[in-house]
Amino acid sequence: GDGAAGGAQLGVFASRDLAEGEAYLSVPWDHVLGMHTAMDHPVIGDLLTSMSDNFGADPKGSAILLLMHERHVGEESDWADYIASLPTNFTVPAFWDVATLRLALGSPMVKEFFGDLVSIKPMLSTLEKRVFDSAPEGAFPTDSKTRFEYLLWALSVWHS
Repeated sequence: GDGAAGGAQLGVFASRDLAEGEAYLSVPWDHVLGMHTAMDHPVIGDLLTSMSDNFGADPKGSAILLLMHERHVGEESDWADYIASLPTNFTVPAFWDVATLRLALGSPMVKEFFGDLVSIKPMLSTLEKRVFDSAPEGAFPTDSKTRFEYLLWALSVWHS
């Protein structure tokens, strides 16, 4: 259907008039996925805090690793409903099938994507050394193919 409010399918709308300055949405800070949530996480928080101490604070990296972890643990995650609500594929070349990629060969967008893909491989290598090798058992997938898939997914979620 058209969704609520005459066609709204995404976003927030008010069901009544709001006074100037009146909050229309309030989300408790501990319900916001971010660096603070990642650092306080009972499974990966200590690891991320150590990384922050050794390599500097990285809000994006912390959130991405938290997304990867929560996707990996599935229904055991406190964020399971949220993770399940996120898209599992995107309209970027990383999620295109081979036939679609072939159709777009030579386009600037595909060239840009492969440039980004080249930067993801070193990122995954760094994560292997700094995170996955010292993470608590069961915190992340053990095979590199799934780690790559989860990293690509988490980056796409972050940038969407």
